[in-house]
Amino acid sequence: MKSSGNKNKITIIRILSRKTQIILSQFIYPVLNKRFSKYILLLALLIANTSWWGYLDRPHTVKPTSESLDCVSYSAYRDEYTLNDDKTFVTPETIDADLAIIAERFRCVRIYTTLHGMDRVPEIAQKYWLTVIVGVWISPDLMENMEDLELALTVAEKYPSVTHLLIGNEALFFETISPKYLYLYLKYAKTKTSKPVSTGEIVSTWNEQRKLAELSDFIAIHVFPYWNNVPVEKWVEYLEGDYNFMQTLFPDKEIIVAETGWPSNGVNRGWAEANLLTQATYVRTITKYLEGRKIRYNIIEAFDQPWKIFGSEKHAGGSFGVFDDKWREKFSLSGPLSLYGSSFMVRGIANSVDAVVNKIPEKYATKIDDIISGDMVYRLTKFLNIDSDIGLATSLIFLTVSIIFGWFGGHLRFRAFFWGSLTLLGLINILVMIAYKAWIGHYLYLPQFWINVPLMLLPIMGILYQLRDYLKIIGRGHIQHHITYKNLSPFSREEPFVSLHIPSYNEEPEMLIRTIKSVTNLDYKNYELVIIENNTRDENIWRPVEKFVQELGDPRIRFYHFDSLEWYKSGALNKALELTDPRAEIIGLLDADYCVHPDWLRMTISLFDEEKIAAIQCPQANNRDGATAFQKIMCYELDLFYKQGMIIRNASNAVIMNGTMCLLRRDVLESEKWCNGFICEDSELGLRILAHGRTIIYVDHIFGEWLPPRNFEEYKKQRFRWAYGAMMIFKTHWKKIFFRSHLTPMQRFEYLFGWIGWGQMILYPFYLLILLFGSYFIYESYSFEAPYDFALLTLFYVLFLMFSTISIYRDRMHITLKEAWLAVLASASLTVTIFRAVFLAIFWNNFGFKKTNKWGIHVASGKMSWLRAHPGFIGLVAINLAMIILSASILFRYGVNTDTLIWFLLVVTITLPTLGSLFFQIIYE
Repeated sequence: MKSSGNKNKITIIRILSRKTQIILSQFIYPVLNKRFSKYILLLALLIANTSWWGYLDRPHTVKPTSESLDCVSYSAYRDEYTLNDDKTFVTPETIDADLAIIAERFRCVRIYTTLHGMDRVPEIAQKYWLTVIVGVWISPDLMENMEDLELALTVAEKYPSVTHLLIGNEALFFETISPKYLYLYLKYAKTKTSKPVSTGEIVSTWNEQRKLAELSDFIAIHVFPYWNNVPVEKWVEYLEGDYNFMQTLFPDKEIIVAETGWPSNGVNRGWAEANLLTQATYVRTITKYLEGRKIRYNIIEAFDQPWKIFGSEKHAGGSFGVFDDKWREKFSLSGPLSLYGSSFMVRGIANSVDAVVNKIPEKYATKIDDIISGDMVYRLTKFLNIDSDIGLATSLIFLTVSIIFGWFGGHLRFRAFFWGSLTLLGLINILVMIAYKAWIGHYLYLPQFWINVPLMLLPIMGILYQLRDYLKIIGRGHIQHHITYKNLSPFSREEPFVSLHIPSYNEEPEMLIRTIKSVTNLDYKNYELVIIENNTRDENIWRPVEKFVQELGDPRIRFYHFDSLEWYKSGALNKALELTDPRAEIIGLLDADYCVHPDWLRMTISLFDEEKIAAIQCPQANNRDGATAFQKIMCYELDLFYKQGMIIRNASNAVIMNGTMCLLRRDVLESEKWCNGFICEDSELGLRILAHGRTIIYVDHIFGEWLPPRNFEEYKKQRFRWAYGAMMIFKTHWKKIFFRSHLTPMQRFEYLFGWIGWGQMILYPFYLLILLFGSYFIYESYSFEAPYDFALLTLFYVLFLMFSTISIYRDRMHITLKEAWLAVLASASLTVTIFRAVFLAIFWNNFGFKKTNKWGIHVASGKMSWLRAHPGFIGLVAINLAMIILSASILFRYGVNTDTLIWFLLVVTITLPTLGSLFFQIIYE
């Protein structure tokens, strides 16, 4: 009994063990193998992102200043007022609320006008023990100037809180008014008030207009290191130099710093960076220095002024406030400082959570108060060591995106999953930074920001489109609808009759004869070969081919020569169709330089067993035997389209028909015909076939090779023809993409983005403008407000495109890293050529067919000295090199910061097509 019980226990344990193994093998292990390691990766990236923003927003130790500062500029015109010249009347309630906040940090306010209700400031200031420097805004309107001046004189005498009177604010510097009128205002004011009178100007204006000092009771200087590109370590030295210089000029006058400050946002000017950390550091450092020397000063300004971004000071001008335009304190006067400061987003979340908790019945609220409360948000941010809007937003968004990506991307290979996650994280960070800058910097007010949004969509769409392709090609072990050699089966039944067509124009006879020989070696018997030699005048070219066919004596091979045949290649193909044997069921297309493998027809014909298949396209591969180094690079560059684009298109039944190595049903071809007037008649026919609801499939196996272009010039000529032909097809058939046809949404998507790939080259002149003005943007970006958001996105897109393409080259073609880099550069070097083709296609039809000269048996490598290149190209090279040198010299002379570095890298990137073209012509030609 005892032994029987033990056996039962062992049996139960084994049964449980088997069930456990089944559960582990069917449910647990797949999750661990497919997703667990990837979720660990996502968690690591999330932690890295959080840590990075925590590092950026880390506390900085800056010596504290007095908790009660001297004076601050005050203007009430913010969101609740119109952003135009007709200021809305300021209510006493608004002034009272503003001064209550200012009084917590300052002892004095400076106003710039007494009009529009601002004359109530001195009265209300007394309530908060604030003194006032009353200002008069001097404009070209002399009547308004006098109105403002009279009111200012009245309040100056009426209220003890007024200590000084400033008539005009840099009126002479901006040439708002002539000096004689300002002198008259100063003389008049001195006769009407006992309060000290002066005007506010920069140091150079005081030096040039020394008569101002004679009419002023004190000297009010404006000192702004930011506008003069002064770095942090020279702030005090710069201000001290200006102050001491004025003391030397006017030793008998009191000198006050009537305006100084630093913006929390805006463009970076050389070494002077505009951010919250530099603003807080500047205010602390300068006020501590001035307080130590007992110099009166005024910080500009109390609240951010979004309306100023429409003026000459742009975004920086609207961000000088020590409080933002919502009355929120930007930084403290003591304790550690950080780059982004106390997070408004954290406060908003905390307030929202508290509001929700407050609406819950008390008996439930008390139980969950410790779990859900505003303090929870603060505790979370402290735990994450991150307290900035950008860092918190990127982490939360990436957390959401990563969960989705982790679930749907569980089948991806780890390398693809890693690069996909990294790309999404980078894109999220950039987009959140742009949104944050637009929000906190008041960019949303500007029409130019919304004009810039469509420009930003271009690189964003490019990144997502390329990421999709990358994940499809690299990410899966098995690609959907991917047809390779192992998916094919030899045709073993009665062979259908195949008619192979070769159109030839002025081709080398040895090359065409070699192609014919390859056809005779086909492991397929039931075929014919129709060769149409058209419009070749030189008998020495076509007669040897005719003689070879005659000597061959094979009735299946027929050669025809026509002295004058319209429409070149399409005309030749239509003529070949007329001469086709009536028994032919399948039509095959070959170029004159294409040597086929014996098993081409035997391995592919069986695919036509499916009635829906109208055509079969195989890759166009280059023969690399004896090819030059550059020709091999051309081969790699071309192979990418077949190793990436065609495979992805095949999954959506959007294969581009490339003519050679293509098999078509005869009835389909006879119903459609080759369309005359197209350079790329094969691709045009393929689109019409798909638009009628038929199917074209792509077989990812090389069944033959052709000869590569002879040299770089022929390489560009070939790509010109393809780009021109593609755009001509779009001009003719765009309605099929957007309107009525049998194309599916995915087919429309693939074709549209394919055309966009060509069409985006029309933006090349725009990039040339960026190149030409790039140095100016770097030098004087504050006056132009260059679109850094677009520059950053474009740079990210280019870098991602380069690295993802190199990864595909390495994975799919197994070439070296050097060869992959050169292939990417070769592709970039075609930019100018493709732009020219697209531009001509838009404005001209029937530009003409330009034959690509191939590297043949008796043809030399065709070296071409770059010195004999087109003069326009030489000039373009000179401009590119000059812009790089000029931008680099400006960058290192006036200071490197984030904005200027982005623009410099973009300038260098824009030069890649031209300099890459020069590189190949010098090194490889």
